[in-house]
Amino acid sequence: VWSLAIDLAAEVATVLYYMAMSWACLFLLGFTLRYTGHDITTPRIKWTFYGLALIDNIATALNLLFHHMFTISEAAYKGESFVAVQNKWPFAIHAAFLYVLILGSIFLLVRRLMTVSREYAMKYSSVLTVLVFVVLWNFFFTFLHTTVINNSVFGYCIMGLMIYYFAIVFVPNSLQEHILSKLVDELEEGVVFIDPEGKCIYANESAERLLHTGGMEMEERNMEIHAWLKGLRIDLKEDIIAIRSVDMEGTNRHLEIEHQRMYDHRGGYIGSLIRLIDHTKDINELNDQRYRATHDSLTGLLNRDGFYEAVAGALEANPHIRHMMVCFNFKDFKYVNSFFGMSRGDEMLISAAEEIRSHLQEGDILGRLYADNYALLTRKDNFDEWKYRDYIRLFARRIVENTYTVFIHMGVYEISDPTMDVSVMCDYANLAIDTVRNDSSNRIAYYDTHMMDRVMQEKEIISEFDEALRNKDITIYLQPQVTRDGALVGSEALVRWKHPVKGMISPGTFIPVLEENGIIYRLDRYVWEQAAQLLKSWKGTDKENLYISVNISAKDIYYMDVQETFLEFKEKYDIDPAKMKLEITETAIMYDVDRYINLVRELHKHGFEVEMDDFGNGYSSLSMLKDIEIDILKIDMAFLQEAETKKRGEVILRNVITMAKDLGIPVITEGVETKEQVALLTDLGSDMFQGYFFARPMPVADFEAQYFPAAEEDAAGANNLKEGAAGAEQGERDQAG
Repeated sequence: VWSLAIDLAAEVATVLYYMAMSWACLFLLGFTLRYTGHDITTPRIKWTFYGLALIDNIATALNLLFHHMFTISEAAYKGESFVAVQNKWPFAIHAAFLYVLILGSIFLLVRRLMTVSREYAMKYSSVLTVLVFVVLWNFFFTFLHTTVINNSVFGYCIMGLMIYYFAIVFVPNSLQEHILSKLVDELEEGVVFIDPEGKCIYANESAERLLHTGGMEMEERNMEIHAWLKGLRIDLKEDIIAIRSVDMEGTNRHLEIEHQRMYDHRGGYIGSLIRLIDHTKDINELNDQRYRATHDSLTGLLNRDGFYEAVAGALEANPHIRHMMVCFNFKDFKYVNSFFGMSRGDEMLISAAEEIRSHLQEGDILGRLYADNYALLTRKDNFDEWKYRDYIRLFARRIVENTYTVFIHMGVYEISDPTMDVSVMCDYANLAIDTVRNDSSNRIAYYDTHMMDRVMQEKEIISEFDEALRNKDITIYLQPQVTRDGALVGSEALVRWKHPVKGMISPGTFIPVLEENGIIYRLDRYVWEQAAQLLKSWKGTDKENLYISVNISAKDIYYMDVQETFLEFKEKYDIDPAKMKLEITETAIMYDVDRYINLVRELHKHGFEVEMDDFGNGYSSLSMLKDIEIDILKIDMAFLQEAETKKRGEVILRNVITMAKDLGIPVITEGVETKEQVALLTDLGSDMFQGYFFARPMPVADFEAQYFPAAEEDAAGANNLKEGAAGAEQGERDQAG
């Protein structure tokens, strides 16, 4: 009975063991699927494996009744009695099912191991090694029968523990440490760890590269790092974050250094972590940006903003020292670019910067404000006017062109208020330059308060100009033009501005301002339209045979279509174009000869006549006369006054008039003031005259009253009759009412 009980217990234990192995291998496959990222999501496959395991368990359990898989017998081993299990052929099916599951797990691990990076190999190789070892161990005891006792069951227990350890504990921690170490090694910032004894126990590749300690022995590296920390004034007893500049093998580098003391969970000091971030590139780029923001790219001098900032700082730091603001400027530099090209112009600007820079004294600040305008701040006690006069004269000679003379002007402003805006100081110095632009005998000018008064006057003119046109404060005056026998043939329209507060403003005051600011064309158009309206009012009167001459300014052709404007007035006011003569100065024609030639040709097609004003004042008068079909020639009496001798002037004038006669061009002489001049000009052959000897410019009403008094009286009588008739008609309406 005891023997049968032992055999039954052994058989039951074996059945449970085989059944447990089926589920263990099945769960091992499920674990491997999830561990390698191949988890089965299809329920049919999953339940198929569960069904096979259940069938295997049922077949194994039926062994208790039919003994078809194995039998139990007594065996002796080394004098001891044991229970021996004798497997039959159906057991091979059970074993095959188990090995299919195990080999599936091995296959998944091998496949995953072949596709992952080296860093993740341990995660799968450790589990695979344990699994293969246990399978071989089991195979050895199960099929080779080398011993009576099968110890492989202990292998499965060990396998479970080892897989748990490698998969859950050791591998993740090791992998995490490995990845973190690799990440730290690949950081661009340097990382150094120093233990409590002051030894460097870790430095990543970036730190080795920054500190140049690669390949050093431990002791040598520690000495190098400590010397480096001492040079950067880093105390390991204090936490710091700072940016320090250090010379490393001849290169100045900017490093951000963060030192942090490290403690364990009990507050014990475990070492110091030092982070090194190289900001050299960023800081150099920032410095380059700052340089480009404050320096001129062409000359390398301070630009306008940089100069203003530097001057403001210098004046604030030295408020007790008197300074001078000096501005340099090329005269008509735009012609250099036009004649010689932009590249040559840039070369001259660079040469100018180098020349000025070579004469700087201690404390001087030099900048290029714009184009050809340079500014210099210098101490008053360093400023010597005559030295600067010689300097700019010699400087101009050095950069002179063979066919073009360079003139350099200089404006000086003595700084009275150091807190003044630097831009205003430069404006004052440049205002002084404006006073010498047309004076070839002078190169240096000093700012005074009268210059600002002039600027303010110009601003007032510009601001009040539109209102003056709307209110007709700007009107035309007429100056008569007469023949040699005194007969009136026409007049020139001249502009006058009668200000409601300031009174009469001289044309010499406001016309240059309008020209400089590019709005002279609006005044000219206004005058032309006033003249056209007047010609229309003269139609059908004694004055309809008179003409009016109007001036075309040099820049009108750049701001409006001159031809279309005159055609517009011709159609609008229905005037005879021959009665509106157009005066173009010789100087204006020189601005753009071809354009003026075309303009004159088109105006002739529409019946307008063109006068050349100020003939002889230019240097190519004969060429102008040859190229442009002029209808009338105007010569100023100043021509005689400016001649070296009166006799030479008379000879030239007589020949000019004779030449005009031969060309069939009438001549008007303006500026005639004496009886003797009339006699002389008559003798020389002049056709018509204009000047104070005959009449000054006068309002239109005075002109009409002086030269057509009868017509004015008739017009006044007609107006009185109209007013009387209107009054009588109003009286009748009142009486009827």
